[in-house]
Amino acid sequence: MPYRKNPQLVQLWGARACIQWKCKLALLLAIANCGFILACGPGKTATVDRPKNSPMKLKQSIPSLEETSISASGKYRGKVPRGSEAYKALQPNYNPDIVFKDEKHGDSRRMTKNCKVKLNELARLVKKKWGSEGVKLRVISAYDIDDVNIRRHGKTSLHHEGRAVDLTTSDRDKEKYPILGSMARDAGFNWVLYATKGYIHASVKADDDADYRKAGCFPETAAVHLEGGATKTMKDLQIGDRVASMDSHGKIVYSKVLTFLDIKRNSTNEYITIQTENPAAKLTITESHLIYQLNKQSLRETALFARDLRVGNFVYVRQGSTLEKFTAGRVAAIARSQGKGVYAPLTEEGNIVVDNVLCSCYAVFSDAQVAHYSFAPLRFAEWLFPGIASHNTSGVHWYANLLHNLYATLHYVSGL
Repeated sequence: MPYRKNPQLVQLWGARACIQWKCKLALLLAIANCGFILACGPGKTATVDRPKNSPMKLKQSIPSLEETSISASGKYRGKVPRGSEAYKALQPNYNPDIVFKDEKHGDSRRMTKNCKVKLNELARLVKKKWGSEGVKLRVISAYDIDDVNIRRHGKTSLHHEGRAVDLTTSDRDKEKYPILGSMARDAGFNWVLYATKGYIHASVKADDDADYRKAGCFPETAAVHLEGGATKTMKDLQIGDRVASMDSHGKIVYSKVLTFLDIKRNSTNEYITIQTENPAAKLTITESHLIYQLNKQSLRETALFARDLRVGNFVYVRQGSTLEKFTAGRVAAIARSQGKGVYAPLTEEGNIVVDNVLCSCYAVFSDAQVAHYSFAPLRFAEWLFPGIASHNTSGVHWYANLLHNLYATLHYVSGL
């Protein structure tokens, strides 16, 4: 008889023993997860790869909004004086893959936690693209409150709060800067400006606004399709339900909901609403959630952030008289919206059909394949000990938090 089904052994575990065992398992999963990241090669999902965004144009900003607008990096909160508590909360960045311009106070290394996370992710992308040339990311300015007689930034610059950075590459090759700006957006910066031919400016939301541990998600009204033909809203979805997903062969299957990576029932959140045509569908999703863009010519898909989807792109839409097949739906409109609730279900397949559109279960971290590998230990633990992965209370799943801490240490996250 399998160990997990032995009720006598289960009864022998007291509450204290269970807590100790769970803590040990968490540590074991963290170690196992490192092995998955370092050892696993492409599997059946090898067609999912990183989007190749177009180079930025001089003076272009992404998004095309004011830097301090709510939908970009958020409002200016005022200067952070040296020596203040807010100043002490800024974190120095000693990532060896980043070259920092030397300054008297070491200010080019100081930044908010959110900015540090995004900068480390950008450094990883730069190393991946140009590391063979010995090129690293270079920071020429981060926290900077300007001197009394010298103003290097505007009156409401986010440099004053440690939320902005000015960037080049270590070889100062200006031909690379248009690509660098695009990569900064991929890394999760909330606003990027190709300011001059000499540098890229990028900024982030404040730490208490960013909520960058949030797994990315759907509102409570989003609908999923259950085995048997019924539908449920995210608000009513339960762990153990089997929902429409895609298997490794591109077919619709009904995958078990293992847990929720994030739940915030009473919050109001900013979303992106994506509408498709031929066939028609309407999906509401957070901007940092991964969605599959389909290339009709090559029949390959790319996992990209919802914010990077463009009108004219194609996504997987569930259709047909029995709704048991996928077709390419053309994106006809994209708009910002607000919705109630935050729900991020995790299925066995790692993807889920929401409002008839195929989406990844993962968010914030830019590589869907690595994200899926990262949760393999949790799926394995759930198989061994049913219920251990369960999380249906408000907040972020403990394993998602564990991954964030692990990858932040490895400089490998953009905010999982």
